[in-house]
Amino acid sequence: MIARALHLNLDDAWRDQPFGLPVVDAREWGPQLRFSAPPRLIDQFYREFQSRLAPFLLYGSGDFHHLSALWIRRVAQPLIVVSFDNHPDWDIRPPKWCCGGWINRALELPHVRRVSIWGCGNFECWWPRQLFGNRRAERAGRLEVHPWA
Repeated sequence: MIARALHLNLDDAWRDQPFGLPVVDAREWGPQLRFSAPPRLIDQFYREFQSRLAPFLLYGSGDFHHLSALWIRRVAQPLIVVSFDNHPDWDIRPPKWCCGGWINRALELPHVRRVSIWGCGNFECWWPRQLFGNRRAERAGRLEVHPWA
């Protein structure tokens, strides 16, 4: 039986067993997935762990938030993704699977209707860095970026 929530341990970021959650040890994958990874490696990791994942996950430090697009794959219904982050994570440049571009991986999924990003307050939202953002998705109404600054 799969738990409703679990701790996917990628890097010992949560030293104590948080909230008494069951733990799945994925530390051997941590160094390979930190910040970015090739698509082939991402797919291999997902195949290995997808059947053991719970609906709610606590996983690693912020160095792994690009894996959020993997967890969104598992949702069967149409959804709107809401992200609260200081960075928009909308970069269209390589690498494909990285912390700075995971929003685009979510937008590639057919059931993701829209992504709304709140709290951005850094250089990536302003000229000229905004040129590297997914402007096409923004113009199509599938991506909203709400900077605080």
